[in-house]
Amino acid sequence: MDKNVPKTKDIFFRIRETLHLKLHLMEEQKTDNKDGDSDGNTGLTLTDIFFFKNKKRVLRRLIVHNITSFASVHQTFRLLLTCKEMVAAEEKIFQGYPLPTVCDMMSDDGTKMYCLMVRTVNSRWLEWLNTSGVKELKLPRSMTNEEMLIMFDGDGRFSKLQSLNLTACNNITDTSLAEVARRCSNLQSLNLAACRNITDTSLLEVARRCSNLQTLNLSYCSDITDASLIEVARRCSNLQTLNLGECTNNVTDASLMEVARGCLNLQSLNLRGCSNITDAGLMEVAKGCSNLQTLNLGGSENITNASVTEVARRCSNLQTLKLPRNI
Repeated sequence: MDKNVPKTKDIFFRIRETLHLKLHLMEEQKTDNKDGDSDGNTGLTLTDIFFFKNKKRVLRRLIVHNITSFASVHQTFRLLLTCKEMVAAEEKIFQGYPLPTVCDMMSDDGTKMYCLMVRTVNSRWLEWLNTSGVKELKLPRSMTNEEMLIMFDGDGRFSKLQSLNLTACNNITDTSLAEVARRCSNLQSLNLAACRNITDTSLLEVARRCSNLQTLNLSYCSDITDASLIEVARRCSNLQTLNLGECTNNVTDASLMEVARGCLNLQSLNLRGCSNITDAGLMEVAKGCSNLQTLNLGGSENITNASVTEVARRCSNLQTLKLPRNI
């Protein structure tokens, strides 16, 4: 989930270090000696701490809390499952446990954590875990509409989210995306590449609720049209990256002209395969978006040298330019 989380094989070395914290051991041994239940040993084993009842309970909790400070939620959960004495304490341990700033739920551990949260019957993990610090979230492609609604249901959940990656989540629809837009108004980056069930309905909600968007990827979203793109251009004036690659025939000069008027900070524009874009729309982009650094026109066969020359003349910061075959 988090790049900084150690691998499972390294966790046990850290656990060993944790178990031998002198302060904890000395305090526990003093308590045992006073109560007369010391067997004369000078150290504690993993079995002693996890299975010894009553006297080791406080130490046990301290150690698990220490482990959660450097292990992922899923790694700690796996540790708890190995010990019947600890499973009962999972709520106390994970209540308020903060998820990392960057959550990749497409990775191995991340996917398992995702399943615990939304695919476990009567799961309470979403109640326990603190999502308020998560700024970047990448969700698995297999996610369903219902699961996404569960993930984002609840006051303040993912309230500080800035980046959401839903690449190829073909099972989600306008219903869940519109709900996310209502709850995550701080979004700055939204990747909807190949989300083929997304239409203007939810993108209009994104435009209205997420005016701070800087990056928007709509490539292969074939049901997106000028209607929602015009609204995005009018409301999301901070947009710097816009990917409309392979949006086929639904994107025309009308939305491109609105982008040129409203998104003056645009630096990257992908129009690959947008066959209805013509010189008229591209010339407006050249006039309004002089900060362009990357422009992809591959497959836009209605573009000619006339508008490309205008882009070259006005966009002095242009570094990457991909042209259609007819030029």
